[in-house]
Amino acid sequence: MGPYYPLDHRNIGTTVIPESPADNDPVEVITPDGILPTPSGRLLYFNGQVLNQEGCAIPGAVVELWSTDANGWYIDPDGGPFGVTPSDPQRDINFQGMGSVVASEHGAFSFRTIRPVPYPFAPDRFRASHLHVIVKVDGVIRLTTQIYFADELADWLRNDPIHGLLDSQDPENLDHIRPNLIDPVETIDREGNSVITGHLNLVISESSQVDSSYRCEVSDLDFDFPNRRVTMSLTPGKLVDVEMSLDLVSWVTVGQNQSVKFGMNFVDGFPQERLFYRARTLPLM
Repeated sequence: MGPYYPLDHRNIGTTVIPESPADNDPVEVITPDGILPTPSGRLLYFNGQVLNQEGCAIPGAVVELWSTDANGWYIDPDGGPFGVTPSDPQRDINFQGMGSVVASEHGAFSFRTIRPVPYPFAPDRFRASHLHVIVKVDGVIRLTTQIYFADELADWLRNDPIHGLLDSQDPENLDHIRPNLIDPVETIDREGNSVITGHLNLVISESSQVDSSYRCEVSDLDFDFPNRRVTMSLTPGKLVDVEMSLDLVSWVTVGQNQSVKFGMNFVDGFPQERLFYRARTLPLM
């Protein structure tokens, strides 16, 4: 079990597990000499909520994440792929490899990281791409898990030596493979980069009555009957920045917890009731 740390961060010879840096952006590595170049690999925006089994939010939970870089290396100097040699690609020093974040009042968390890659685990065996996650409440580990990618279910994941659970008697049957999965979605971030987004809630056994829902609130509703038009302010209750549209042609970007004013023309005596929205990118908290 990780997280995997560089040697100068590990408590060697003790049972103390240090905290990852309070940083939910392992892509941006800040040094005394400035910010390092963007690491290799596909940018991954991963988010979700920490919930209990009744669906209530767990605010203040610490979500800790670590994974390999695009070469299959963990940040631990001993964390390279099985069978590597000195001539093989080494760890990407521009990738922090780990991070942590405190869940918001609604239990929300988000990370910007690099999508990990499959890597050799043993001769002729590969681990599927995966994120390692720990959830802590009041300093106590309440969940330790690994998160996989749905687009690897039929190939890398089915043969994963740790969690593949491949049925050797019925190799075409994938029903026994039930890991934590995120569905990677291709999208564009604020800088115009092609990135991957993924969402997964982390469920723990914890008492809570905190509302975990995110609602789209409507306010400042105003009917202009002479001009057959109605206007309103909308605040998207989502974990994502969204783009909203009435006609699928003109889009307005609305950030998390921000409001935007929309106008709708009357149709047959009534305002339009259809409002379209699409995810733009996952915000960093």
